Amino acid sequence: MLKPINSVSKLLLVASLFGAVAVPVTVQATPPAAVEQSANTATGVVLDEMGDPYIGASVRVASDPSKGASTNLDGEFSIAGVKPGTKLLITAVGYKNLEAVWNGSPLNLQLQQDTQILDEVVVTAMGITREEKTLTYAVQTIKSDEVTRIKDNNFINSLQGKSAGLTITPNNSGAGGGASKIILRGSTSILGTNQPLIVLDGVPMQNGMQTQASVEGLINGGGGSGDDLLSTINPEDVESMTILKGPNAAALYGSAANNGVIIINTKSGAEGTVKVDISSTTSIETIANYPQTQQVYGLTSDLLTSGIQLGAWGPKIGTRDADELALKPYMMNSARNPIRDFFKTGITLNNGITLSGGTEKSRTYFSYNNTYQDGIIRNNKFTRNNVMLKETFSLFDKRVNISTSLNWIHQKTNNPPNTGKTLSALHAVYRMPADVDMRYFKNHYQHAGTYNDEIVSNTQTGNPKLLGQPVQTWDWYDKSLNNPYWVTDMYNKENKRDRILGNITLDVKLWKNLKYQTRFSVDMVMNSYVNEQYAGMYEAGWLSLGGQYGSGSSRSSDIYNDHMLTWNDRFADKFDVSAAVGTSFTRHWDRSQSISTNIDTCGIPNAFVPQNSKFERPDGSVRGGSATSASDSWNYKNWSTAVFATASVGLFDKVYIDGSYRVEWAQAFQQFTQNSGYKSFDYYSVGANVLVHKFLPESTRDWLDQLKWRGSYSVVGNPIPNQLFARQSIDFGTGVVGSRPPLFENPQPETTTSFETGLDVWMFNNSFNFDVTYYNSTLKNQFMNVTTANGESRPVNTGKIRNYGVEFSAGYRWAINRDWTWQSNFNFAWNDNKILETYDPGDNREYTVEMGNNAFKIKYIKDKKYGDIYVNSIERDANGYYKMTSSNPLTARPTMQSDYSTYVGNTTSPYTLGWNNTISWKNLTLYFLIDGRIGGKVMSLTEAEMDLYGLSQRSADARLAAENNPDLQAYDESGKVVPLMYLPDGSGRKISVENYYTTIGMAPTEEHVYNATSFRMRDISLSYLFPDLLGKGKGLTAQFSVKNAFFIYKDAPVDPDISLSAANGLSGIDCYGLPTLRSYAITLKLNF
Repeated sequence: MLKPINSVSKLLLVASLFGAVAVPVTVQATPPAAVEQSANTATGVVLDEMGDPYIGASVRVASDPSKGASTNLDGEFSIAGVKPGTKLLITAVGYKNLEAVWNGSPLNLQLQQDTQILDEVVVTAMGITREEKTLTYAVQTIKSDEVTRIKDNNFINSLQGKSAGLTITPNNSGAGGGASKIILRGSTSILGTNQPLIVLDGVPMQNGMQTQASVEGLINGGGGSGDDLLSTINPEDVESMTILKGPNAAALYGSAANNGVIIINTKSGAEGTVKVDISSTTSIETIANYPQTQQVYGLTSDLLTSGIQLGAWGPKIGTRDADELALKPYMMNSARNPIRDFFKTGITLNNGITLSGGTEKSRTYFSYNNTYQDGIIRNNKFTRNNVMLKETFSLFDKRVNISTSLNWIHQKTNNPPNTGKTLSALHAVYRMPADVDMRYFKNHYQHAGTYNDEIVSNTQTGNPKLLGQPVQTWDWYDKSLNNPYWVTDMYNKENKRDRILGNITLDVKLWKNLKYQTRFSVDMVMNSYVNEQYAGMYEAGWLSLGGQYGSGSSRSSDIYNDHMLTWNDRFADKFDVSAAVGTSFTRHWDRSQSISTNIDTCGIPNAFVPQNSKFERPDGSVRGGSATSASDSWNYKNWSTAVFATASVGLFDKVYIDGSYRVEWAQAFQQFTQNSGYKSFDYYSVGANVLVHKFLPESTRDWLDQLKWRGSYSVVGNPIPNQLFARQSIDFGTGVVGSRPPLFENPQPETTTSFETGLDVWMFNNSFNFDVTYYNSTLKNQFMNVTTANGESRPVNTGKIRNYGVEFSAGYRWAINRDWTWQSNFNFAWNDNKILETYDPGDNREYTVEMGNNAFKIKYIKDKKYGDIYVNSIERDANGYYKMTSSNPLTARPTMQSDYSTYVGNTTSPYTLGWNNTISWKNLTLYFLIDGRIGGKVMSLTEAEMDLYGLSQRSADARLAAENNPDLQAYDESGKVVPLMYLPDGSGRKISVENYYTTIGMAPTEEHVYNATSFRMRDISLSYLFPDLLGKGKGLTAQFSVKNAFFIYKDAPVDPDISLSAANGLSGIDCYGLPTLRSYAITLKLNF
C-alpha cells in the first residue's frame, strides 16, 4: 500500500480540504511464512505496497482464468495443477494488475497502487486515445463501478455530485424516470441546446431531447417532459465515462461541441475462458419530500347550506356536527394526510447477466438486463429489456482489428403521470383537505352517469350522451380537477420504444506508426403510443364531453460514418508527434404519424375508435368540426459533413502543444446559398501545457510527484434548427397561399469562444491530488425568434452571453494499514454568467426575451443573467406600504402588479459541490456521497396554490393567531367571525386572512420563491465481498444502499433540484410535480 506520510504539514494540507485530520499509521512488514511447495502447485505470497500481506487478492492462470485462488489472511495462495512456466495474473481492488511467471518456486509478489499518473491513457474527442500528460484541457474519467454502485433507471444520474462543473437535475416522471437535465459549466443558449454531446463508443448519439417546451402546456395543459435516449443504455455495459468539460476539449466535434462532451465506452470481451457476472437489485421507493399541508382546518364551506368547494377554508377539523358528516361518506372529524394515503410504495427489480471471454484472435461480450418498475402511483409501470452482443477480432498478428456491436432495447411505459394540473392525479391530491378521506375514492371513483350528474345534465359543459356511461364519482365539477383514481384507472396510456444500435469499427495498422480507422453506426428508434381517456374534466373551455382516443408512431434513423488516419512517432528520444486527419458524415431521417379524436366532438362517448362521429352541442353549436384528426410528418431529413485534423507535439517530455481544426457543412444552412455552392463553417482550438515538476529541483520529488499547467483556447458552435425558414403555407381547399415569413438574414451558427487554464497536481507518492481550472466562454450569434414592429416573428442571430467560473477537484487515498483504507474525493465549482447583448430593434428601445406563463416570467435582459425570474408583486405606495382595493379589512385585497417587473432571483445556483468517501475494512466497504448547492432560487406554484386554497401551514397559523386575539376578529353581515391578520408591510393595517392568501396564491409573488441552498446525503451503501463463497474464483458481493437518504440542510419547502422539464429555462420551477423519492436497495453480484 501507500508509504506513510512523514510530515505533519503535508497531512494538514489534505485535512484542510476535507475538514478532518487523519493520523497515518506505520505498519512494519513481517517476513511471510514459508509456503509449502509441491509439484505442479503454484504458491506464493502477495504483499501490498507497504510490504504487508494482502487479503483477498485474485490470482488466476492467465490462459485459464477458471483456475485460480484468492489470498488468505497471510496473503498466501496455492493453485494446484499448474506447470512451471505458467503465467499468472494477479488483480486486487485499487491496485494495478500484475503478471508473474511461476517457475516452480514460491513467488513473492508486491502490488503497486493504481492511482492516476501522467502516463494514463484517456479517450478524447473522436475516440482518439492520448496520454494524460499531453492534454491541455480539463477531463475526468469515471469508472464502471461508480456507474453501477447505486443503480438508477437513467444511469447518467449516477454522476450527480461527482464532477466539478457538472450539474444533473433528474426529472421525476414516475416509473421509468424521465429525461435528466445535464449541464456542464452553465447554460448559455436560449433556444438552442444546452446539453452536452453524448458519444457512445466513438459515435455521436442523438439524445432525442427537446430544447424548448411549452410552459403553459406543462403547467396547465397536462403535459410531461418524457424521457431521452440516453436513459435506454444498460449501466452494466458501461466500462467508463470520460467528461470533456468545455469547448476546448470537444472542439473536434465542431457545431456539436458547444456544451462539452460525455464519452461513454462500453465493455468488450476479455481473453480467456468465459467469465460470468450476474447482478440482481431489488429496491423500494418511498416519498421523501412532498408538499406539507396544514392539518387544522377542513373542507371549505358549510356542507348543509353552501355546497362544496375543494379547499381548506372551512371550519376546524373535529367541529362539524353529525348531520354534516352524514351528508358525504368521505368526510371525517379527524385529520389524515391525503398525500400519504394516495401514494403507494414503489418497487424496482433490476436483473442482468454478462458473459465475457475468447481467445487472442476473437473475443465476445454478451449482456442481458431486465428492469421492471411499479411506481408510487397506481397503474404506473415500466419495463425495459436490454440485449448487447459485442465481437472483437484481431487478425494478421493484430495488424487488423475489427469490433462489432449490436444493441437492442425494448421498453414499455404504462400511464406515465402528467405534470401540472390538467389530466393530473396530483392536482386533486395536493388540494385535498385533511378531513377528506382519500381512501374512500380508491374504491369509489366511478358510477353510471345519471341526470343528477352535472357532467351529463349541464347544457353548457355537459354531454347528455354520457347517460349510462362510466362517469367519475366526484363532487367538484371544476375544470382540470378530477378524481385522482379516475385519472389513474380511466386514463390509460401505453408508450413503447424499440431501439437498435449497430456499430462496426475497423482499425488497420498500415505502416509502422500509421493507422487507419473507420466507424459505421446505425441507430434506429421506433416509438408508438395508444391513449384512451374516459370522459373527464378538461381545461380547454371547460369541455367535459366524452372520451378521447389517440394513437401514433414515429421512426427515426441516424447513420454515422467516419474515416481517420492517425500517426504517432518519437524523434531523437526528445520529440513526440501525434496527428490525425479525417472526415465524418451524419444522416438523419424521421417520420411520425398520429390520429386522434377531439375531446369536444365525441358523439360516441368512451368509444376508443378513430371513426367516432361529430358531436353537436345541446345549444345547437358544433365544437371542433370533425371528430377525427390525423397528421403525418413525411421523411424529415437532416445531414452534416465535416473534415478535421488534430495534432499534438511534445518537447523533451516537458512541454506539449496541440491544435485542432474542423470544417463543417450542415443542411440547415444550405437553403441560404442561393445556388452558390455549399455553405460551411470552421471551428478550431489551440492549447499548451508544461510539466512544471520536471523543471523543479530534485529535492521537490520527495513530496511533489506531478505538477502540470495547461491552457487552451477554442472556437466552437451550436447549430440553428433545421427547418425551412422561408416556408409558406397553402390551403388546398381554397388555393390561398399564406404570406411569406420575414427573411432570416445572414444566418450563422451560435458560436462560443472559450479560454481555460488550470493546474493538475499530484503529491505525497500520488496519494493526494487536486486540480483547479478557470474558464471564460462567450456565446455570440444567439439564435432567437424576435417580434418585429408589425408583430411578425423573425429569426435572427443576435445576442451575446458570457459564462465564466472556477472548478476545483481533490482526491486523497490513505492506506492506513493492511486492513483499512480510506479514499475521499471532493469537488467544488463556481459559475457565473452575464447577458452582454440582446436583440437591437433599431428604435432605441430595449428588447426583452421571456418565457413563462401568467404566474412568472424567465427574462433575458441585457446586463442581467441567464435564468432570472420575474413575478408580479404587490404594488406599494410612496411610503412602501401595500396598495389595497379598499380600506375595509373584511373586503380589502392587495393590488397586484401586471407587468412582471419584480426580480426575485435566478434559477441557477452559482456554487455546487460534492464529497464522496469510500472506507474499506478487509472485505467490508462503506460509501457515502454528500452533494449540495449554494445560492439560487426555486419557485413553487404548488405552494402558491396551497395559499390559494387555505392548505398552507402559514394560512392556518394566521387563523389560529386570530382565534387567540380578539383584535384580529371581525364579523361579516351574517354575524360570522372573520379572522384577520396584520399586513406584512409594517403599516399596522388589517386584512382578512382568506383575502390575503387567496390574492397572493392566485398571482404568485416573491413569497413563493425560496432559497435553493441545500446539502443532502445523496447516496449511502454498505457492501461485503465473499471472495470464494461458491468455490474458487466464484465471489459474491452483497450490498445495501440508500439513494436520496436525507437532507442535511434545506431552506425551501420543495426539493431545490426540481425541474418542470429538461428543456431550457425550466429548472427550479415546481408545479404539481411528483414528490422526490427515497430508495432502499439490496444488490447481489455473483462473479465466476
